[in-house]
Amino acid sequence: MHGLSNKIIAVVCCIFFILVGVCAFSAAAINRQVSSVQLTTSGRLTCLTSISAEQDSSECNIGLKTDSDVYYSLENYPEDYNTKIGNRVQITGNLKLESDDNYNTSGSIDMQAANK
Repeated sequence: MHGLSNKIIAVVCCIFFILVGVCAFSAAAINRQVSSVQLTTSGRLTCLTSISAEQDSSECNIGLKTDSDVYYSLENYPEDYNTKIGNRVQITGNLKLESDDNYNTSGSIDMQAANK
């Protein structure tokens, strides 16, 4: 009888670990799928603050500061988009919630459209 209960405990433990592994794999797959989402947001163009003190202060990596003080870097910012830092804009694009090693941002927006 003692041997049978050890086998049952072993089988239950195996099933538990298999279920934990499946859940962890599924969560990782879901995170990859929602790492980018389409969005339209408004704010002001800004020069992003560098994490590193070594950045040349004359350089300006253009970003967006939203009305709720959230900063995003802008990917594919069109060079011919004739607007100035501080101007209000509406940006449409894919939001990527990834950390940036160079700037204090909450993610980046791969721009698809912009309105002044």
